[in-house]
Amino acid sequence: EDRIFAKPTRSAWIHAFIALAASAAGFTASAFYLARSSALANLDPLSSVWAHKMGIHTLGWHLLLTLTLFPASVWGQRWGIRSVQVVSLVFCVIHAGIAAANADMSDTAIAVFNALSGILFAISVAYGQRAYRDMDPIRALHENRL
Repeated sequence: EDRIFAKPTRSAWIHAFIALAASAAGFTASAFYLARSSALANLDPLSSVWAHKMGIHTLGWHLLLTLTLFPASVWGQRWGIRSVQVVSLVFCVIHAGIAAANADMSDTAIAVFNALSGILFAISVAYGQRAYRDMDPIRALHENRL
């Protein structure tokens, strides 16, 4: 069973695109962090440095997620789908926290895009169950999807 390589199902592709959209929303939130750091540069240098570091940090993470989650879901078979689910669960919680922390600030775009990213990551966790089930190697063998 572990040596069977099934062709990606439609649900594996959908799962990959959901994870990609979640990462894109986080990427957008990162861009807003960088915009905030530029706006704060003259007003509050300390906040500007923090916002800039946060923007760079989140941009880096979402670049890494973009480069890994999509291929893992599509071509990683069942273990790849499970890996994407675990990572999505972690980032769902992180983005929910960041969205909540930024909800009372004047810059609501950061909160909105973090919330959107968190919601999409939660959908990725849930939809991954279907993708995992559809990528069953024995089922693929019976359906001649090898």
